[in-house]
Amino acid sequence: MTDFTQYQELAETGVSAGKKQVDPKDEVFKSLYIAGLLREDETSGEQTQPGKLQIRGLANNLDKVCFIITHVKNVLVNEKKDQFNPKQNKMVCFSYQSGPRPWYGTSGKMCGNNSNERKADEFCSTCRSQIIVAGVYCNENGQPFLNDNNKPEFIFIRGKGMKFKNVSDYIHELSQLELDRFFDDDSDEAKRFEKMVVNNKRFVTEASVTTADSNYGKKYVFKLEKGKEIDKSTTEKILSLSKKILEEFNEKFDWSRNTEGMPNYGVQEQAQTSQAQEFSDPAPNTNKENETKNEEKKQGGEEKKKVVSFDDIDF
Repeated sequence: MTDFTQYQELAETGVSAGKKQVDPKDEVFKSLYIAGLLREDETSGEQTQPGKLQIRGLANNLDKVCFIITHVKNVLVNEKKDQFNPKQNKMVCFSYQSGPRPWYGTSGKMCGNNSNERKADEFCSTCRSQIIVAGVYCNENGQPFLNDNNKPEFIFIRGKGMKFKNVSDYIHELSQLELDRFFDDDSDEAKRFEKMVVNNKRFVTEASVTTADSNYGKKYVFKLEKGKEIDKSTTEKILSLSKKILEEFNEKFDWSRNTEGMPNYGVQEQAQTSQAQEFSDPAPNTNKENETKNEEKKQGGEEKKKVVSFDDIDF
C-alpha cells in the first residue's frame, strides 16, 4: 500500500477542515443583538426592525428580553483593517484571559495589564476589551423558556465598542451589592466570590435598547436593568447549570481554540456596513400597520413558548 508521507508536501494545498457550521436554531448560546438596519432575518424570514432586540434563531423585534445570568467573561480582541479589504476588520490577536496573569494572546504577545499598557505597544494599540454575558432566557418572573427538547434556552450579549460600557457597568454594579450571605463560609475569599460570581445570578436581568452619543451621532446600545430577585434555591440551580455547561460556553467563546477566522456571532451582528450607516441616527418606525403585525406575532410567539419553573427541569 502506498505511504501517504511521500506526498506530505501537498498538505498545504489541500482543503482546510473548517469548523462545521451550526444552524442558528440549534446553537446552545443564541446571540441577542440590536438590529441596526432593516433586513431579512436569515432564519425566520422576518424583517428586523432597527433599534429592536433580536435573538438569532429564536425571536425578532422585541422591546425587552429577560434572562438570568449564567456566565460573564472579559476577553481581549485585537482587530486591524484588512489590507485586502479596507472596509473590513480582521482579528489579529485574541486573549481569553484564562488563569492568573500574565495572559498571552494568540499572536504570542503578552497582554498589557490595562488599556494604557496596550496603547503603548504599536501592535497592541488596537486591542480592546469585550465582555460576554450569557444566561437563561426567561420571563419577568424568572421562569425559563424551554426549547423543543424541554431544555432551557440560552442567550448571550456581546459588549463591544460603544456597547461595552453599559454592559460592563451593569455587571460591576451587581458585584458591588451587599446582599444576604449565600454561602455558609464567611471568609473574605467566599465573600469576594459571592460578589463576583453569585450576585449576578440572584436577579432577573432585563435588557432593552437605548442610545448613546458617539463621534458619528447616536448609536444603539444595550440598557440592562436589575429585575426581580430570585430565591436562593433557584440561584443554586443556576450555579449548578452554569458549571454543567461551562465547557460548552468555553467552546463557543474561547476563539483561541480556532484561530482561522473571526468568531461566529451571527450574520446579522457581523455584517459590515458603511460608516454612515453604522452611526446614523436611529429612525423611528412610523409604519403603524407593521408595528401592529409585529406586536401580534410577538404576542402569539410568547404564548406558544413553554414557560416552566426551574423545579420542573431535568438538567
